[in-house]
Amino acid sequence: MLTQVDHVVKVSKNNFVRPKVESSFVQIEPRAPRPPIDLEEFDRFLKICFLRKNKTLKANLKNSALPSRISGSPDFENTTPDKVFERALRGADLGGTRAANSDIDDFLALMLEFRKMNIYF
Repeated sequence: MLTQVDHVVKVSKNNFVRPKVESSFVQIEPRAPRPPIDLEEFDRFLKICFLRKNKTLKANLKNSALPSRISGSPDFENTTPDKVFERALRGADLGGTRAANSDIDDFLALMLEFRKMNIYF
């Protein structure tokens, strides 16, 4: 989130004396500019997205406390939580995507779509 990690080179276990281990060198660079989000809110959002990592994002959103918050909100009295989730997922271009197959930019885009609808985590 705050850094970019790149794999540089793999070091074979044959390059070591005991114990024989596989190693890698990685390069870690800070992301610039830092994403303008509240990290605690983003953490709560990711916990919802990864309730079950192999389920779709929509299924995870439906199985969280979010549908009851949406149903009880006067901002969404003419729509269902399913339609709100579909609109956010479509806006982030993540229709049938699973959390395990998404990257950090996908989650940031989805969170932005929810923020456009005044849904915070």
